[in-house]
Amino acid sequence: MAFIDIHSHLLPGLDDGSRDWDMTEAMLRQAKEDDIGCIIATTHADPARKEFPLAKYMETLEKANLLSRQLGLGVTLYPGAEIMYADSVTERLLEGNRIPSLAGSRHTLIEFYPGVKYDTILTAIRRLAYIGYTAVLAHIERYECLYKKYDRIAEIKATGAKLQVNCGSFVKKPGFFAARYLDKLLTDGSINFLATDAHSDTVRRINMKEAYDIIIKRRPDDGWLFQGVGLGIGEPSPIVTEAEGKPLIVAP
Repeated sequence: MAFIDIHSHLLPGLDDGSRDWDMTEAMLRQAKEDDIGCIIATTHADPARKEFPLAKYMETLEKANLLSRQLGLGVTLYPGAEIMYADSVTERLLEGNRIPSLAGSRHTLIEFYPGVKYDTILTAIRRLAYIGYTAVLAHIERYECLYKKYDRIAEIKATGAKLQVNCGSFVKKPGFFAARYLDKLLTDGSINFLATDAHSDTVRRINMKEAYDIIIKRRPDDGWLFQGVGLGIGEPSPIVTEAEGKPLIVAP
């Protein structure tokens, strides 16, 4: 089964992810070993502090794709960004050439500080929806205002926004209460994407297959979770289909 990783920091020298091309090559090899066929390279963007280096980003993305082809890895990289939400995000997305959405779609990966207020998240989602973008909330398990607040999560889902959880949240063996929280999100179908949020080939490394195996072992009767709730595996995804005009493997 081929996976898609919608959240990764493997492009070198652009953020706190890969530090050089040697590390990027190692991460690409890890992706191949994990049966990842496609990666959206979501370099950090913080529009409230600095302009996103789009030209340098696109050049680096092209070089990374060339490296993957030269190595015969069969891993394809697509443009994207992990955007620290600020009011200026909508302006930059409307201009269309300042911050990349996920693989050129109308979905955008946004993050907040862990202590963000719930109203701030909801307002951001609605502002993005108003200009025609679907928010994908990065690593939702980090936000204190959502922890075990299932009514809030339901309200977010009702807006059409999508939720992403990091593989590491399963791989690192969360504590009892955190594990129950993640398990309920899975059971309720609240999670849309399982992604690595990989930053290197050692610490915060690619670990998608390991997370997949853990979840299957814990929930042997819930194979449907990998087809219908968007864990990065399964059915064609509107995120990548919009960009390519053909389906790739990821749940909606």
